[in-house]
Amino acid sequence: RFGSPFDNGYTGERFDTPLLSGLAGLLVSPGKSIFLYAPLTALAVVAWPRFWRERRAEAVLYAAIAAVVLVQNAKWWSWWGGWVWGPRLLVPLLPFAILGLGPLLRSSARARTAAWALAGFGFGVALLGSLVDFNLYLIEIHAQYEAAGRGNADPDIYWRLSTSPIVVEAQRLWEGRDISVVTFHLQRIGFNTAQSTAFLVALALIAVAGVWLLAGTRDEPDIP
Repeated sequence: RFGSPFDNGYTGERFDTPLLSGLAGLLVSPGKSIFLYAPLTALAVVAWPRFWRERRAEAVLYAAIAAVVLVQNAKWWSWWGGWVWGPRLLVPLLPFAILGLGPLLRSSARARTAAWALAGFGFGVALLGSLVDFNLYLIEIHAQYEAAGRGNADPDIYWRLSTSPIVVEAQRLWEGRDISVVTFHLQRIGFNTAQSTAFLVALALIAVAGVWLLAGTRDEPDIP
């Protein structure tokens, strides 16, 4: 496509972010932490020792993959991944993190309960990113930074809770400042605001009922 197997369209990219700074941004920053956007990964960290004991070869492989992906993207100049919802650069880690949960979930009912809770929180965060056009906020905050002579808003906004996309978009959605993307499309096919709201509430109730039914199934006894 580019005339050379070594020309991938990212010529001249820099990997000059201090490693600890990039790792902190991807792991614990209020705006881009993978533990906020994919909270099951937090349980995966807790589950790793048991995974190591039961599946040592796989545990070493998954840890090596995680280390390579984390270090590479933490060093990239744009560790936050641009104008996207969450730390998109860490998406390749998610399948390995989930697979590593297996031994712990199989052996502990409390771990399964925690997994449901974390999955529910993650679903809410993902739903928030789907319901609103978060680019509107990013355009607005970048314009504010430029008007104040503060330069580029990235990555500063991801380090502060008050400007975290999760916090800001939740507030804006609650205040009705950003129309839901779903509501926008429903209104295009004839739904009014009340009907659109009722439709979304019904979908949410169906989702909650489904989770409740799944969580209410009989758990396997704990395996010591």
